[in-house]
Amino acid sequence: MARRLHSQLKQGQPVLSISINFSRLDFQLMDPVRLLEDTLTRYQLPRNLLYPEVTENALVLQDDSIRQGLCRFRKAGFKVWLDDFGSGYSSLNVLKDYHFHTLKLDMAFLHPFTKESRTILTAIVRMAKGIGIHTLVEGVETREQAEFARSIGCELLQGYYFGKPMALPELKHVRRKKQWEVETPQLRQYYGSLGAIDFLTDKSMAIVEFSRKHYHYLFANEEFRETLRSVGRNSLEEAESIITGRSGPIGRNLWNFMEDILHTRTGKTLTYTENGQYMKLDARHLASNGENHLFLCHLTNISINTEEEDIGNLDWATRNIPIPVPEHLPGG
Repeated sequence: MARRLHSQLKQGQPVLSISINFSRLDFQLMDPVRLLEDTLTRYQLPRNLLYPEVTENALVLQDDSIRQGLCRFRKAGFKVWLDDFGSGYSSLNVLKDYHFHTLKLDMAFLHPFTKESRTILTAIVRMAKGIGIHTLVEGVETREQAEFARSIGCELLQGYYFGKPMALPELKHVRRKKQWEVETPQLRQYYGSLGAIDFLTDKSMAIVEFSRKHYHYLFANEEFRETLRSVGRNSLEEAESIITGRSGPIGRNLWNFMEDILHTRTGKTLTYTENGQYMKLDARHLASNGENHLFLCHLTNISINTEEEDIGNLDWATRNIPIPVPEHLPGG
């Protein structure tokens, strides 16, 4: 495995990060930390290509060799994953006593896919975000399950819905056929910036990807979509085309607003009028990868339940505050 990764890197090919599962016995009979360190050195591999994993049931006995090994992994800069969380041995003390980068939620949560299972998964993902842990859900087999997992902010999905386990040559063939993009460590870090975002907020919220060529909603909750509909935008695609095409004053102002945030890397607020409604857009930069940039956006129709005097003040503000235009777009 390490030899293949080294060869791919040397040839400039895209590489996939690999997770390696260590059992309780591995920690008792060998030194997993030294094994990975020696492998990285021997094959000149970056640390972010290998992820040590430990199954949850390996932690039940509170073995000192595991505790010390996981602590050494973390101090050495490895991102440790907890496999099969919720597989029958769950204890929230595990999350309190150990430090994990990612929770892999056991497939039992999705089978059967009931209201109760959805409620439990939602609570776990929200809790994980609250303590700074990323999430992956196992056993995704249907579109409904995949869409649900995305809607609650689960970052990684695994299961037969995407493909069964396959040998590398077959995987390469399927990748070419389906035109899959390889998630490089850089891309994982880029999209990993969304890990702390609460996708279950009651606020109108969207995740936008912005570049010199496009303005695209990666995610928008129902509250955000409803706010767009309140000014006559019936779909995300319609809103995207107005901003990407810089159609009319609104499209140009919103595009310049995003460029200004990217230029200053600070959160900003824009108040504007659309179809007789006063709108407020709050946005902040999250991450960049080359020419692509992620933003967290909140959109509010402030004409609704706003007093007449306040509307007059908003009218003055929107007519007298210019939108600065940066000289260039970072990352271009």
